[in-house]
Amino acid sequence: MKIAVVCYSLTGNSRYAAERIAEGLKADLYPLEPVRPLDPASPMRYVRGGASALLSILPRLKPYDYRSENYDYTVLVFPIWAGRPAAPMLSFVSENTFPPDTVSLVMCSKSGHVRGCMRKLGRYIVGVKKEPGLNLVEPVDASEGTNASALIAYPKELKEHIKQAEKARRSAKAR
Repeated sequence: MKIAVVCYSLTGNSRYAAERIAEGLKADLYPLEPVRPLDPASPMRYVRGGASALLSILPRLKPYDYRSENYDYTVLVFPIWAGRPAAPMLSFVSENTFPPDTVSLVMCSKSGHVRGCMRKLGRYIVGVKKEPGLNLVEPVDASEGTNASALIAYPKELKEHIKQAEKARRSAKAR
């Protein structure tokens, strides 16, 4: 089973989570970078980032090596901006296609609200589901406790989910 972890991170929270998950899954890690990145130290990052997410202004990304056809499963790790997926992740999902039920989401936020993200990503990814997924609140700042436990448990849970999904697909094919 070949798994990829694709992440976008402005401040390091999503990158931190992606690295832990990729390590736990023994997966390939693909960090995304916009051609014109936001300045993580600028107070305007919230205005520019939130506006781009709300208005679906998709930034151009620097070239990346990820190809969905090379992987059985993909984990997307990204921050939530203004209740939506960060615009660079929207760029990525709009540029790629994924077989149904082969994507899991790990969303990082300050609030934990994810409904808008699921609706938005559902327009781009067939069969995207919140489960098995993970919703982290400030993973770096809270690297102990609930987040730490979740980052340890998630790869194990995802492997089990993938195994069960494969078993179901084989069973359906045999009929």
